[in-house]
Amino acid sequence: MTEPAKSIDNLIWFLSERAKELKCLYKIEELLNNPEASLSDICQGVIEAIPPGWQYPDICVAKIILENHSCQSPNFRETPWVQAADIEVQEKKIGRLSVYYTAEMPHMD
Repeated sequence: MTEPAKSIDNLIWFLSERAKELKCLYKIEELLNNPEASLSDICQGVIEAIPPGWQYPDICVAKIILENHSCQSPNFRETPWVQAADIEVQEKKIGRLSVYYTAEMPHMD
């Protein structure tokens, strides 16, 4: 493959990844902006929206702990390959969102 063709393929791949990320974010925004949605519905929707937005959706699972409520992906299991963030409201920690890969991937990915 020629260098310009590789560059175009890389650009297409990069833009495809950004499109997946944006779709995930828009889905979560839509859930959060629905005043009729229950906390359970919102958490379940977020759990469903996250894996398709990650680079390797087939091995991605997520878990939300929000005060006394917990929600997780089907077949969820904790692994060493995790990204996590606290959920804060008015500077008070009320929960945690964790996203795991169920298999090791190259570090740069």
